[in-house]
Amino acid sequence: MIASWTSVQPFPHVRVELSIVTVTRIEIADAVEDAFDAPPASKEDLLAWATANSARVEVLETLGRLPDTSFRSLRELWAHLSGVPVGD
Repeated sequence: MIASWTSVQPFPHVRVELSIVTVTRIEIADAVEDAFDAPPASKEDLLAWATANSARVEVLETLGRLPDTSFRSLRELWAHLSGVPVGD
C-alpha cells in the first residue's frame, strides 16, 4: 500500500503555522521615500532604493508590477498601488 501525503505526518509533534505578511504603503514608503528627494523617480529608481534599503522581496515584487513610468511623489505612486493597504 502506498501512503498519500495527507495520510502521512512525518513530524506529528511539529505544528507549522503559515502567516501571510501583507506589504503595506508604510513599508513601501520607508523603502523608497528618499527616491523622491530629486523627482521624478522611475520604476527602476524605486527598485534600486528599495533594494538599497533592504526591502523584503514582497516589496520588490510589488514595485516590480508598477508601470514603466516616472513618479513625482508617493501620492502618484499610490494611484498605481490602490490595493495595497496603508498599514497593519
